[in-house]
Amino acid sequence: KKYLDYKASLTKKFLSFGLIALLISVGLATYFSGKIRRPIMKLVEATRQVSSGELDTRVQQVDDTRELSELAKSFNLMAESLETDRNQLQQAFQEVEAALKKADEKNRAYLEMLGFVTHELKSPLASIVFAIGSLRENLLGPLNPAQEAVLKSSAKSTDYLNATIANFLNLSRIE
Repeated sequence: KKYLDYKASLTKKFLSFGLIALLISVGLATYFSGKIRRPIMKLVEATRQVSSGELDTRVQQVDDTRELSELAKSFNLMAESLETDRNQLQQAFQEVEAALKKADEKNRAYLEMLGFVTHELKSPLASIVFAIGSLRENLLGPLNPAQEAVLKSSAKSTDYLNATIANFLNLSRIE
C-alpha cells in the first residue's frame, strides 16, 4: 500500500508537471507563432490592397526577425516600383491620347482640303472632257491621224484623272 500511494503521488506530480509544461509550451508556441504570423498577415493584407489597385500601400518594417524585415523591404520596393510604373504608363497614355487627337485633327483637315481640291478640279476637268468629246465626234471638223492619236492619249489621261478625283471624293465621303 505504501508503494501504491507513492506511485499515485508520483503519477499526480508527473501529470501536474507534464500539464504545466504542456501549458507553458502551448503558451510559448502561441506567442512565438503570433510574432511570425502577425507580420505575415500584414504582408498578405498589403498584397491584397496592391492587387486591388492601391499601389501606395506600404508595410511597416518588422525588426523582430531579419527575414520578415527583408520581406517587408522587398514588398515596399515592389509596391513603389509598381506605383512609379503606373504613373509612367498614365503619362505615356496621356501623351499617346494627345498625339492621337492631334493626328485626328490633321487627318480631318487633310480630308477637308482633299474634298475642296477635288471639287475644284472637277469643274475644269468636265470642260476638258467635253472638249475632247467634241473633237472626237468631229464637231469642230475632221482630224488627221496625228491629232487623233494625241486626242486619244489626252482622253486616257482625263479618264485616269476623273477616276482619281472620284476615288478622292469617295475617300473623303467614307471618312
